[in-house]
This record gives sequence, C-alpha cells and structure tokens, in this order.
Amino acid sequence: AKNTMFGMVEDSVHNTWIGTNNGLYRYDIKADSFTLFLSAAPLCATKNELISFALPDSIISFNTNSFTNKIVTRLTSTDSVAGRLSVFSPFFDERTNSLWMLRSTADNNGWHGSGLMQLSLTTGEKKYYNWNCYKNIPGHDHSAEAMCYDRKRNCLWINSAEGLMQFTLDDHQFHYIGALNSFFNAKDYNRWVGICIDLQGRVWLATRPKGIVIYDPSDQSVTFPFTDGTALQKEISENNAILYCDEGGII
Repeated sequence: AKNTMFGMVEDSVHNTWIGTNNGLYRYDIKADSFTLFLSAAPLCATKNELISFALPDSIISFNTNSFTNKIVTRLTSTDSVAGRLSVFSPFFDERTNSLWMLRSTADNNGWHGSGLMQLSLTTGEKKYYNWNCYKNIPGHDHSAEAMCYDRKRNCLWINSAEGLMQFTLDDHQFHYIGALNSFFNAKDYNRWVGICIDLQGRVWLATRPKGIVIYDPSDQSVTFPFTDGTALQKEISENNAILYCDEGGII
C-alpha cells in the first residue's frame, strides 16, 4: 500500500524502473529481482542512462551501469512542470538528445496550459513553446497532463482540456484539432488523463463525457471503441483512463 506508482520506464537492456513513494526500484528481468535505488521518478531511458525527476526540483541523469547520478537541471517556477502529472508524460527526442515536457501554469481561476518545455540533456538549456487559449474564453482551463509521440508524423499529440492538440516537431508549431473536427470543439468537451497511438497511427484519448475515443489523422474522423451509448462504451468511460498501446496492438 506504500508503493504508489510514479512512472515506469524500460531501459535499453529491458530492465524496468518503477517510481514509488519509497524510492526508485529496478526490476532485473534476468535475475527476476527488485533493487531499491535513489528517491526519484523515472521519465525516460537513453542508451546508458535513466532520466528521472527527483524531489523537490531536479531532473537527474542516472547511469544504469555505474549507478551514479548527476543533476541535469533544476526546475523553477518558470518551467511550470514540477508538482503536476505532466512531469510523468515526457518524450525523449534521440535526434536532439532532449526531453520534452508539458507545462501548466495556475492562477486564482485555476490551471491554464502554457505549452511545452524542451530540455537539452547535453547542456541543460531550456526552450519554451506556448499555446494560447484557442476558444478565447477568459479563465478557461486549457492545461494538459498527457501526450504521446507519433513517429510516423514526427509530432506530439496532446490531450488537453481544450481538445486534442498536435505539436509538429519539424517546425515547432501547435495545431488545434478542434478546427478540423467538431467533436473536440463541443461546449461540454473535457478530458481525463490518457493518450496513445495505435499501430494504424490512430490517436486514442480519454475524454469526458463521451469516454475513450479514437481520432484518425488521415481523415480527421472520430470513432468509439464501442458504439456510443452502449454499456461497454459507458463502462470504459466512467473512470480516469491512462492509455497504452503495446507492440501487439492491444490498448
């Protein structure tokens, strides 16, 4: 009961690193054993390192061979990533050796998404990319906690309160899918946490009140895993959803 999950990452030799409130555990797949390391939450794995978030404010690089660690950067209030679920939804860009993380800012009216932070794991340099509220509603929540990488299109898909968003990595531009599909622009639209890409390149995301939906970028269509309004669709829609697609195509 004490081992609350704070992220889970597979490294280059297929060991699994699990973040808990007791510390960072490694599951050794060959020895079938668990080992407790430092107090941190895993974010992503490179060839020889595990990039992790260490309370209260550090991104650290943990060498999976020597088990030594060093601080890549310290997060500040400007970064606006610490303390949010978004810290556990990063993307590691191998081409630039950088980590992409969602940013969320808050004021007295609630949470307001402000975009992405790109962190160089080589230099520790940070770059920020912001989006405005596309619905132009004062005080409107357009924050996000979950995103996923689309290798085919070289973009990030973001499940935000404002609707589905796309960030293209080639030109560093945000694209609001509500402009393409009215489902994401409905007045009662909201979201749970969760988004993933299936083997056909379709985006699965957790929404409210309709539940899990499937967006196909090839024709901008929205469909449901089960017929809208049926018991099965309702059953998968009533709770917070964290989505993952494995190599066998199972969501």
